[in-house]
Amino acid sequence: MKLRRWSPEEDAALERLYQTLSVPRVTVELNKLFPRAFSESGVTARLYVLRHGWKHKHQKRIESSEAAQSARAAEIAIPIEFEDEAEPAPVPTAPPSRPAVEPAASVDRLMAAIKRVKSFEALCDYLDVSPKRLRETIAEARAAGYGVDLAGDTVAVRPAEPSSDVTDISVVSQPGEPRMFAVASDLHFGSKYHLRSYLLDFIGNAYERGVRLILLPGDNLDGCYRHGRWELTHHGFKDQADDFLSGLPRHKGLRYIGITGNHDETFEKESGLVVHYALNDMARARGRNDFELLGARGAYIRLKAPGERRGCVVELWHPLKGPAYALTYGMQKHVEAYPVGRKPDMLFTGHWHQACYFVSRGVHCFSSGTFQGGGSSFGKALGGAPTIGGWAVRYALTGEGTVRDVDINFRSYYETETPREVEL
Repeated sequence: MKLRRWSPEEDAALERLYQTLSVPRVTVELNKLFPRAFSESGVTARLYVLRHGWKHKHQKRIESSEAAQSARAAEIAIPIEFEDEAEPAPVPTAPPSRPAVEPAASVDRLMAAIKRVKSFEALCDYLDVSPKRLRETIAEARAAGYGVDLAGDTVAVRPAEPSSDVTDISVVSQPGEPRMFAVASDLHFGSKYHLRSYLLDFIGNAYERGVRLILLPGDNLDGCYRHGRWELTHHGFKDQADDFLSGLPRHKGLRYIGITGNHDETFEKESGLVVHYALNDMARARGRNDFELLGARGAYIRLKAPGERRGCVVELWHPLKGPAYALTYGMQKHVEAYPVGRKPDMLFTGHWHQACYFVSRGVHCFSSGTFQGGGSSFGKALGGAPTIGGWAVRYALTGEGTVRDVDINFRSYYETETPREVEL
């Protein structure tokens, strides 16, 4: 693996920005300043490097290999001759000493050990490494996309959190002109109940109607819940992630922006991997710059044309609780809890596999539907028949930033699409 080095200009910009901004905002600003793609995990690891001066494991491996090659070259350059048929005199050797380099506490060993040992000191003993080497391994794990963290004397996996920042998404429009986006939630790639043909039809239809942005409110993967282990077509994070990124069609100018849900996060509980970081990295490795997940279970997005002061603010939310008797109740309580200055224009909720729309406190609230059939164990636990399909939303903004003319369309699908006679 080739080590990608940070330039002095990138390091200087990182140090300057981190004095006043959080890591997510620093990552956004670095991506604006430099052509290469930066991730939050990479920025976090580089900050650790700048403050503690440790070398990346691949750099150490390269330097060690170069030193060994130099030593072999020096040995080859010295001719050694022996008497005919004579044995060379034995060379006295010094007793073996402690290796100069400690045994590596690999990321895999660290993540497995954390499930048994939580204390930093006890982990050093368990892995047989020094405190310095353990801190390096923790930083390597964070750089690789794991949510491991050191707090005092405790090493643990910190669960991913909803994004608290507002991510700006540029749109091309003038005040009063209609704008469009679509929403596809609870896709459950990797499940045998995932309805791929319906999802492809929905995305293709939205694109033909002028949609260039699709929002994903979570549960992109089916995960690894015990109750669903016999319902999977793809097992493990990598296989489900490959299926997901292969199943999202590419269209010119189309972007996917979303969050993770509780099914995605089952992989975090199993391995400590921060799923939205890992999926973003896999998408970049495939050359997909049309896809980004912003956080776990929640994020704010601002759809904003150049020169606009405010734009349209959308919240994606993936709750953990099941639905109430009334489909609107959970969203009503969520809207009531908005503090001053955090109320969006629109709210799109995943998880419940139902669809509904209403307006409360000026917020246009949507339950987003699903593209998973109702035969899954999770679907049966939610109760009722799933509402299969997704939303296409057309709206306009006034010059002052007020949302006008919200025109919604829910494209419906059914597990069994057989025409039937209805007896009255």
